Amino acid sequence: MNKQIKEGALLQDVVDAIAPFYGIPDEKLCDVSTIKCPVQCHFGALDDLVGFSSPKDVEKLEEKFKAGNVDYEMNIYDEAAHAFTNSSGPNYHKDSCHLALQRLCTFMNKSLVE
Repeated sequence: MNKQIKEGALLQDVVDAIAPFYGIPDEKLCDVSTIKCPVQCHFGALDDLVGFSSPKDVEKLEEKFKAGNVDYEMNIYDEAAHAFTNSSGPNYHKDSCHLALQRLCTFMNKSLVE
């Protein structure tokens, strides 16, 4: 869902909060360090999609957020791989999915009410 991060970077005046799940846009597409709204990220520690959502990619994303002073929260799910919230996919991880969705609801309720 790298579209969410992209929209947060490109649509500054339209987006109030973003919560990407396991996906990072290409640097050529947008500069994530310019995001002005709150961001809550969800990634699986076992994600092996290099260049998109692997742990090394997440580290780079976090460095860019820090460099840009982006208001972000990074959630890494130790037992989850890519697409862990897709209940019909092979990587579905029920506990991680439920925790991520709880965190998402709390984040959106807080971010969109303020």
